[in-house]
Amino acid sequence: MTDLFLSAEIHGKGLGFYNDAILAIRAITPERIQELAKKYLKWEDMTIVGVG
Repeated sequence: MTDLFLSAEIHGKGLGFYNDAILAIRAITPERIQELAKKYLKWEDMTIVGVG
């Protein structure tokens, strides 16, 4: 926990940074995730890797 708070402090974030981040993540809707995926994840920019 100390590392988390120290890291936030070093980067100029307040002590509530992680709580705010969690609240923001919980507020994201599946529709918003889909919208962002369509905007930023392009098939032509990806590499397909097979393992097994």
